[in-house]
Amino acid sequence: MAEQEDDLDYLIDRLGWHVIGESDEVLERWLTKFLQLAASTTQEDLLQRCSAAAVSSSKLVRLMKTSNETILELASRAITYMDGQGEHSVTHTFERADGQAPLTIRVQEASYAGEGETLGAKVWPSAPHLCRMLSASPALVAGRDVLEIGCGPGLCGIAAAKLGALSVLVTDYVPSVVENAQRNIEINDCTAVAVARILDWTKIHEEESALSGQYMTVLAADVIYDDWHAAAVPPVIAAALAPCLHHSAHTHTDAPSAHTDFSPSSHTAAPAHPLCPVCVVVLGDRSARHGIAEFERQMSLHGFAAVVSDTRQIMSRYLFVRAACATCCPSHTWPALPPLEGE
Repeated sequence: MAEQEDDLDYLIDRLGWHVIGESDEVLERWLTKFLQLAASTTQEDLLQRCSAAAVSSSKLVRLMKTSNETILELASRAITYMDGQGEHSVTHTFERADGQAPLTIRVQEASYAGEGETLGAKVWPSAPHLCRMLSASPALVAGRDVLEIGCGPGLCGIAAAKLGALSVLVTDYVPSVVENAQRNIEINDCTAVAVARILDWTKIHEEESALSGQYMTVLAADVIYDDWHAAAVPPVIAAALAPCLHHSAHTHTDAPSAHTDFSPSSHTAAPAHPLCPVCVVVLGDRSARHGIAEFERQMSLHGFAAVVSDTRQIMSRYLFVRAACATCCPSHTWPALPPLEGE
């Protein structure tokens, strides 16, 4: 029986045709295992399996008549899967410029019903582009304390962790999105250096002490969807990004946990690359062009300069530093942007 319950086809058949008369304990076990296995396959594969078994989401509606809250929650999630809108696993692979094995990251995306959750449920196009920038120039994150804002499933922060960041804090506003990001950190075995937390951009003055102003790298992909985001994001970056620490010595602290104080760690060596603290930003074509222009203006007003930029219709990519740091490193030390995919 235990071996059968590790088989996705068996569970689809059980949930579709054999739930009547089963105990709550058995139903909870079947639903929990179904969700685990469904999350590890593609949405297309899952739907094909359900079709082959003649099982649709309507078969699970009978489970919604129970008073057992656990079964209600599990069945609701299972129904979204069978509707083709549930969580599913996506694997991203990025070639590395240093000749090491390609960077492989698996993340679970999801479909949420709550207001404001949908944007953070999936990986939008700018995030893989930002990961390619990091893979091409690992020194942007290696040996550094890294903050990702508007993380969604956490792809960029996980890439930073795998590329040698000292600590990574991935943040978003919606609790369910942050929970999914934390799950992806665990899936990719990055819990030794990375953790997900809630960060509210509208309460940045309350959060400023937590951000501590000493992150060596801030990552932001597809963070401008509404007009107000263009003005909200720069103060967050300003509160988080460190002053120039080229000649500072530090000592790295313990690895993070759910209760770790995520003020940046310290480390014994100077940064591995002659860069000032840097903010890496990629904005996709979902960002209104006037929103991007306003974002650039707000970054300037907050004392930042784009030392590298590539703005075009489909994608805008930047490396920002504090304006006072823009001359710390000769221009040739700033990494070149990799070609956009397809170029």
